[in-house]
Amino acid sequence: MSGTNKTGWLARFAHDTKGNVAVIFGVALVPMIALAGAAMDFSSAYNARAKLQVAADAAALAATRNYGKSWSKRKQIATDTFNQNLAALGVPDDVEFSIVDEGRSHLVNATASKSTSLLGIVGIHNVPIAVEAMAMTPVASLEVVLVLDNTGSMGSSNKIGILRDSAENFVDMMETAAAIPGKTIKVGLVPFTTMVRLDPDTYREADWLLFEDDNSNGRGNGRGRGRGRGNSGSGESAANWKGCIYDRQEPYDVDDTPPDIDKEKTLFEPDPDNGFSSSDCRMAMVHELSNNFSSLRNNIDDMRAEGNTNIPLGVIWGLHLLSSSEPFTQGDPWSEVETTKVMIVLTDGENTQSRHGNSTAAIDQRTRKACTEVKDHDVLVYTVRVVNGDADLLRSCATDASMFTDIRNASELTPTFEKLAADIINRHLRLTM
Repeated sequence: MSGTNKTGWLARFAHDTKGNVAVIFGVALVPMIALAGAAMDFSSAYNARAKLQVAADAAALAATRNYGKSWSKRKQIATDTFNQNLAALGVPDDVEFSIVDEGRSHLVNATASKSTSLLGIVGIHNVPIAVEAMAMTPVASLEVVLVLDNTGSMGSSNKIGILRDSAENFVDMMETAAAIPGKTIKVGLVPFTTMVRLDPDTYREADWLLFEDDNSNGRGNGRGRGRGRGNSGSGESAANWKGCIYDRQEPYDVDDTPPDIDKEKTLFEPDPDNGFSSSDCRMAMVHELSNNFSSLRNNIDDMRAEGNTNIPLGVIWGLHLLSSSEPFTQGDPWSEVETTKVMIVLTDGENTQSRHGNSTAAIDQRTRKACTEVKDHDVLVYTVRVVNGDADLLRSCATDASMFTDIRNASELTPTFEKLAADIINRHLRLTM
């Protein structure tokens, strides 16, 4: 080949671009595929992260709603909730879950990875995912009153014994919830028959009690008033009073009008000689709203089955406990919007006796008025019928029909009270994220 031909061949080779295009396209193809795959894989990872977040949020909320239960139970509830939500939404890979109790809140951390498809070409086989969720309870107050039937029929099938255990377990759950920082939880108790019983040593000197004038009692209140009732008795004496009280005179028997010493009908009439009720004034004492849960359990432990049934009396004394005016003053004012007030009314029978007579229909009417009075004060009312009693009356007494429980066997008392405690705590927490 001559020198001239060599030079021409080299020149043509230098200017030939057909092979270069193929080489350049081949080199560029890998990153182009990787970029397209990245969009798809990261979109898939984003969707997986959103599902993981939903599951974590649900777990944090579930744990916080069950603050009345032990930490081990709350942790299990949160874990189960997380797993159930994740299974329904689509499970990523290598999921790890943890939850921490931080006092007023639960903190959930969850991690996972999402396997890639096209990103694997450039060596990226998994995209890591991490989420965090926290459910917190606001500062607020809760006041709960247990209005519990202690009449003779509660002795059958050991209903009163199971009720004692169930009510004490309820108090335990409230005490656990009260340990949350920022929470103020108080619980009160009204055991009722045809009367309620107060601590005579604490209240015998109260001005709102209507004793007959007795110069020997040392009170010197000058109120020479008679009883105005048809039941027998040898005369009232503050010194002999065992603590029992029956209905106020109408219309004050079913409202929370504060007692006024200048308005006799608004005062509370004691029954020291026990001539009115078959309970003989031996029932457990009313316990004012308090966070002394040990003392409250002691009163519950004193409950016994004896006497007849007067539901409106129990209901209205529950309202007295929740009030900030006499005869009790431990409740927050009704105007305190940050306080949730709750009443649980439990009975196993129909109304049989009040100071006004023995007509069930008449006492039922007073029950409806008492329940309306309670609900007009924005108190959340739960009612429980144990085997027997007027289901329609109790259902109408509850704030909502769903807040009425009809128990067919005494053994259902314990799970019922656990459910009520959990529901009350849930309503009270008003969760925020």
